[in-house]
Amino acid sequence: MCAGLVLAFSIAGYAQGSESEIDDVPPPMRIASKEERDRLATAADAKARTRVVIELMDARIKLAEDAITRPDPNAVHRELGGFHFLMDDALQYLIRRDVGNSSSGNNFKRYELALRAFAPRIELIRREMPLGYEPYVLSVLKRLREARTRAVEPLFAN
Repeated sequence: MCAGLVLAFSIAGYAQGSESEIDDVPPPMRIASKEERDRLATAADAKARTRVVIELMDARIKLAEDAITRPDPNAVHRELGGFHFLMDDALQYLIRRDVGNSSSGNNFKRYELALRAFAPRIELIRREMPLGYEPYVLSVLKRLREARTRAVEPLFAN
């Protein structure tokens, strides 16, 4: 009877240990590559920079979608970290450059439309990722919704 109790508690303890390992995946670094930073730096104006950052974000999502087919979820995780950086950087740039004219409004609109298209693609990536990576992917989706909201606000300002 005692041996059965010891065995039951050891199995329960082992099962709890494996559940906690699921949540141990830290978020990736949110950085851009040197080539991405160079492309952003060479953009002539806000319109060109907005177009470039949307292309770079699309490239990151494509790399993440391609990495889903491989057995390395860390590659997907890294690409989403780069996407996250580009998304935040673009929004901060647009907010700093907002002068209230129609051209800055067009940039916000272009940015928001691109983010709207990225949301379902990230959701599909989330479905394919292991459970340990899901909290970060959900935080990227949440941040994407917040960025869309902040990008639309200047369009309806007085």
